[in-house]
Amino acid sequence: MRKILAVVAIAGTLGWTSPAVAQVREPYRDGWWGSVNFGPGWNSSDNLEGERLTGFAGALRGGYALSANWLVGGEIMGWYRDYLSDELTRWNFSGTLLVYPGQTSGFFFKGGVGLASVEFIPVSTGGSQRDSGLGWDLGLGYDFRIGQTIFLTVAADWYFQDVPSLDTTNQLALLTLGLTWF
Repeated sequence: MRKILAVVAIAGTLGWTSPAVAQVREPYRDGWWGSVNFGPGWNSSDNLEGERLTGFAGALRGGYALSANWLVGGEIMGWYRDYLSDELTRWNFSGTLLVYPGQTSGFFFKGGVGLASVEFIPVSTGGSQRDSGLGWDLGLGYDFRIGQTIFLTVAADWYFQDVPSLDTTNQLALLTLGLTWF
């Protein structure tokens, strides 16, 4: 047993690594990619509810890696909350750009612009307020490698929704955990 521990210690000291560990240092973002993320989200709206509410959020992203540093694609983000027996939903449909400052680092910045949808359904009265407007988002996150092309992604995103017909602006902050593949 001591001989095996001595060989392992010497190999580690000399920097011998397995091919799987050596590949971690190579750029991995290439070709088509996709991501699914879920977590809590906080909504703040000017006119519809007038207070900050916590709900459940999810995002589906996908696109193409132009290089190891630049990814383009699209994103669908949804947020939901049952509030005093009323239903609140928020959606963003965005064109998205992800920027990884380092070729081998998992850290990224994200930005996007597109369509936002805001809906308030008062169950007691049966009516609803729903419309769409401009939506944009900013975020950052980190991809942790858990497989050859699979990553555990931790992200913090901020979404802004401007819906003039409902005379409201809406902001969402999301903290999500998900899977990304390349």
